[in-house]
Amino acid sequence: MNSKMRYRAIVEHLKSVGVIKTQKELGIRMGYTNESAFSQVINGSVPTPKDFIVKIKEFIPNLNEGWLLTGTGEMLVNKKSNSS
Repeated sequence: MNSKMRYRAIVEHLKSVGVIKTQKELGIRMGYTNESAFSQVINGSVPTPKDFIVKIKEFIPNLNEGWLLTGTGEMLVNKKSNSS
């Protein structure tokens, strides 16, 4: 799965769990003032910004960064609480 497909999977996941309704909404909430600029990132037309992972993790805290970067593993990781 290439980065374009992974980014689209993230958008679809966020839509399916009700966090966002549209890709445009995600872009706005991530701080993109230009819809086209965010779309270019999602479509792989421009290099991924350095802060993209940090911003996406605000919406999906259990996002597997390895999966996002390389496609290895699962999109989400199961974080277990170690609190007593």
